[in-house]
Amino acid sequence: MRGVISICASLMMSMAIAEPVPYAPTAADAVPAAILGKGGKPAGTPVGYFPASPKTQGYLTIPAGTGKHGAVILIHEWDGLGERVRQVADAFAAEGYVALAADLYSGRTGASPEQNMALVKETLADPKQIIANAMICEVERPGVLGPRKPRLGLPL
Repeated sequence: MRGVISICASLMMSMAIAEPVPYAPTAADAVPAAILGKGGKPAGTPVGYFPASPKTQGYLTIPAGTGKHGAVILIHEWDGLGERVRQVADAFAAEGYVALAADLYSGRTGASPEQNMALVKETLADPKQIIANAMICEVERPGVLGPRKPRLGLPL
């Protein structure tokens, strides 16, 4: 229980210091630039949300505006939590969602297919870690709508 309380405190502090992303919804017939690999400089903030692994730093971005927002949790590609995933999180914030990009590799990224596969295998060797990373993100936070939050997984 104390772990959940510290996670809540960490996320709330990050939400307080994160610079909100201005509301700028994508046109119905368009695709967000970040999805196309043309996103801007990330506007969110790193956030520690997994006490068992202090090196695990997700990326939190919040939308501008008051009231409650929906939330999404992004799972990074097989090379780790990189710039593109942060840009996609920002794109969700521009659509009005609180977005948390989870870090499954404890702050590490791969630079080659061999390194990426080693990280994937290490992560898959400890399924409890994967589940804990995903579940810890489900903690209720002020400003987030409802108990159910959709997740977007980018391919590993």
